[in-house]
Order: sequence, then structure tokens, then C-alpha cells
Amino acid sequence: MLSGMDLVRYKTFLHDEKRERGIHFTIDHNGVWYFHGPQSPGPMKREALVKLFADKALKYEEGRFFLKTPFESYEVEVEDVPFIIKDYTEEEDQLTLITNLGEKVIPARGRKIFLKNPSFADIDLPYIEVRENMVARLSPMVREDFIERAFTQGEGGATLKRNDILYCKINDTSHPIAKWEE
Repeated sequence: MLSGMDLVRYKTFLHDEKRERGIHFTIDHNGVWYFHGPQSPGPMKREALVKLFADKALKYEEGRFFLKTPFESYEVEVEDVPFIIKDYTEEEDQLTLITNLGEKVIPARGRKIFLKNPSFADIDLPYIEVRENMVARLSPMVREDFIERAFTQGEGGATLKRNDILYCKINDTSHPIAKWEE
């Protein structure tokens, strides 16, 4: 998330308006965290603090996200999902996805990739559950790698299944990667 910060395009928010609506934090659709407090509103540049919030305090309840501590609770506006899959590793035939905050996710039978159409895109994009009620979207780079992987896997690798969905075999399980449109 914070590597290559010079290349990140930050959004401009009306921080006072967000605070008045009870929104103290926003996670934009690129996974960038913003603070709307009266002191230093804007993108959160301390990666360690963002990781701490995401790992320990970010909760999903009744359709909304919150940062919860034993003493405080702050609503978090999430434009799409709180995490983006930015990279992956493959060791001993096990593929591990890595989020923008360094969290590792292993796709498997119980944790499958699924397709969803977000409000900011005109196509279905691949997502995966990171942990209970916390979902990540695959970055365009990872998605493109998996599409290429599906076509180069050979026998049993890339399969067009019902509804023209392209599947990629990852960790011995087929996962939908893209809708196939000709």
C-alpha cells in the first residue's frame, strides 16, 4: 500500500463533512486509508499504524466497518473492500496471496476466489475472503497473472465453465478469475 507512494493518487475529501456524518476513516477502492480528524486529515502514511488498525481493530458489524478498541469505536467508510491482493508467492505447489498490508491468504476449498461487480467497474472482478467478513480484491496485476496462468496450465488448468467463467487451478482447487467475453 505505501510502497511507491509517489505514484499513489490521493483523493480529496471534505474531512469536516465526513466527521459530521460520523465517518472518521475511509478506505478507498485502492486500499488507501484516510483519516478525517481535525488534526492532520488526509492519507495515513504510517504503514505500521494502518497495519495495526487493520489487524487488531477493524471489525465488520451489521453491514458497516468500525475501528474498535476497548474505549472507542469509529466508523470506517469502505468504498469497496478493506484489502487489495497485491502479490503472491508459490512454494512447494502452494500459492499464497499477499494483501497490500502484508497479510497472507491461502486460496483453498473453504476459501475460494469469487467474482463480483463493484460499483466503480464495468466488469466482474475477483475477490477472496481474507478472514471472517473481511474481503480483498485481486489487483489488476495479480488478476492478469492468473488469467495467463489459466491458459498456460495445460490439461485441466483453464476451463470455461457455465456462464462463460474462466477458472484457474490454484492449490488443487478451481477458482473463477474472469468472465469470458468474446
